Amino acid sequence: MAEKILLVEDSKTQAAFVAAALSADGYVVEIASSGESSLTLVREFRPDLVLLDVELPGMSGLDVCRALRRDPALHTLPILMFTDHDDSPDELLGLQYGADDYVGKSEPIQTLLVRVRRLLDRMRDYQRMSEHDRLDLLRAASDVLSHGVNNPLQVILMSLDLLDARGDPDERARRALANIRRYVNRVAKLVRNIEAVSKLAESTFVERRVLLDLRHALEEAELSAKADQDWKL
Repeated sequence: MAEKILLVEDSKTQAAFVAAALSADGYVVEIASSGESSLTLVREFRPDLVLLDVELPGMSGLDVCRALRRDPALHTLPILMFTDHDDSPDELLGLQYGADDYVGKSEPIQTLLVRVRRLLDRMRDYQRMSEHDRLDLLRAASDVLSHGVNNPLQVILMSLDLLDARGDPDERARRALANIRRYVNRVAKLVRNIEAVSKLAESTFVERRVLLDLRHALEEAELSAKADQDWKL
């Protein structure tokens, strides 16, 4: 049975072009022209993936993404954000609101098709996993993060303490050291959160957004650091 995609795009020209490419690749496509209508269609059409434009009239794509992730019946639905500008703050916000990935409208249509297939394949792999397998994956990832990430972070923090103790550097160096410490602590907190989720998973089921794709979570932390204006010296 063909997989179904809900395309949320207010531009009729853009929607027709993308829908034609998706249909040619074997998908069944339904189009929503606004954020509000997409929330209705997602329940009627029951898509396997939502391709969601960021800039929509009225309810924005970011608001739609957040609404879908807050719905227990839809929180596992793959969401691919469709954006006008690559690497803008909207993409970072989309990831923070729960989108699985994003693709720029300026990129070749083949790139979009590859991203769609990757997300659908990842969801299929997840659905095939038993709960026991998921918990084993989480425990293994938690162990790797604890030793492979957390320990080096502690060494970095101790090194920063030594640099601070050597004297009073100039203003530019102080800001650099403060930013390094801030982002190291942010990643360390992420690792601690994952460890806590792993312990929780011993006795209860944990959502897919927490269990799956821990690498993506680390990439998100890195993007956040790059987007933070304080990083600019």
